[in-house]
Amino acid sequence: MEQREVKELSNEEYMRYSRQLIMGSIGIEGQKKLKNAKVLIIGAGGLGSPASFYLSGAGVGTIGLVDGDIVDESNLHRQIIHTEDRVGINKTLSAKQQIAMFNRHIDVVTYQTHLTPENAREIVQDWDIVMDGSDNAKARYLINDICMILKKPLVSGSALQMEGQITVYGYNGGPCYRCMFPVPPPAHTVTNCADGGVLGVVPGIIGNLEALEIIKIILGFKDEQILTKRMIFFDAASMRFRNVKLRDRNPRCQVCGDEPSITDPSLIDYDDFCQTKCNKYALIQIPSENNITVEEFQKEYERLKEQADDIALVDVRGKIQYDIVSLPGSLNLPLKKMMEDPESIKKLTQEKKTVFIMCRRGNASKEATEFILKNLDIHNVKNVQGGIQEYITKIDPSLPIY
Repeated sequence: MEQREVKELSNEEYMRYSRQLIMGSIGIEGQKKLKNAKVLIIGAGGLGSPASFYLSGAGVGTIGLVDGDIVDESNLHRQIIHTEDRVGINKTLSAKQQIAMFNRHIDVVTYQTHLTPENAREIVQDWDIVMDGSDNAKARYLINDICMILKKPLVSGSALQMEGQITVYGYNGGPCYRCMFPVPPPAHTVTNCADGGVLGVVPGIIGNLEALEIIKIILGFKDEQILTKRMIFFDAASMRFRNVKLRDRNPRCQVCGDEPSITDPSLIDYDDFCQTKCNKYALIQIPSENNITVEEFQKEYERLKEQADDIALVDVRGKIQYDIVSLPGSLNLPLKKMMEDPESIKKLTQEKKTVFIMCRRGNASKEATEFILKNLDIHNVKNVQGGIQEYITKIDPSLPIY
């Protein structure tokens, strides 16, 4: 860490942190280390929220927050640093307000932007430790690369549904993210919280573990006490933690190896590398005659509500999502079930002049429509573009959006 003027503890801080100060592993010198540390948190969401709360509670003197997103109501069940009255404002500003109310002794620096290959060096270079609170492969590789280039310890975590994981990359000779995953997984195999869901407590646990590792690094805990060269996997359903040994740093790694070839993230197209724009839905091409907008669909749906028997609406979401919100008169036939047993959709298309296919956002319905067109050679189907979410937004806002 760079040499800076050491800030002393105020009398108020002695009292505030007294329960930590009396610990032999912290003491006055440890608390001073925390006060003088600078920690950058990339992502003020499910992981960044609890981490920033507990780091500020522990007395980490300067916290940086990087996030270009605004607070959305769907964030609040897990992103506990945000509140209902701050829905619609930038997440870093929301978090800064909350930290200021929680601990006036903390300086918070906000970057109201996403980390990009162009701004990564400028943002990261002046910080001691970086925490990855992102939720996609593109961001993970970029964060890893700039941290390895600038020799910054990287505390990394992730959470999805009822599982999470955490490790520390690039610390005292340990491996980096690229050492573990030199090639990103195919984009279509990766899901996120918006599509796969997450129980809010899980990122809370992982985010707090990230904060703990950051504090231990600041305090100078021994290498074997830091989660480097190891990864913890957390399964909330069975309440089990698995501690897995990671492979050593790869001397041929492109970014942390002995002769790195990646020295400037701005020269890398991370979208292309991670196939960000090449997910399986983007690759599906539906003929124009088999697509229909929600506005056009609404005219047909009015007929369906009036008991027209020549059309049908099939919703291919799973039952759990279908039960959250669905259009009256629709039939629930989950995509997986349709593909495993296509007889039901075959029968329906034989009985009806037109069958409309709907899902949440228009992705699964594209896949279903393609399956029917190509595998079953049936053509009287139409994919409702944008799914029920776009229908609610543009046609019937009285229905709930999830």
